[in-house]
Amino acid sequence: INTDVAAFNPGINKYYLGAPFANHHLTQKEFECLKLFFLGRTAKQIAKDLGGISHRTVEKHLLSIKSKAECADISELRAILLNNVFFLQALNPPPILL
Repeated sequence: INTDVAAFNPGINKYYLGAPFANHHLTQKEFECLKLFFLGRTAKQIAKDLGGISHRTVEKHLLSIKSKAECADISELRAILLNNVFFLQALNPPPILL
């Protein structure tokens, strides 16, 4: 695994994001939910964005991610993501135009 970027392993269909997720991989759906959550979307908005899955399914994905990152709450998860270079590189943000 290239430790400089988030890695997708197609063999197991999972994402590696480094610490604090080092001992866990995220499923593709968890990763998609995580990206949208980080961008400020609510569970209901994420559910709609992902093709109409249940918002409760999204909430379960976020709780699973929170558990994998050993976070006390969702706001702590957001703070961890702000400092996770693997995740930030995976977002691939568009350039900022001034």
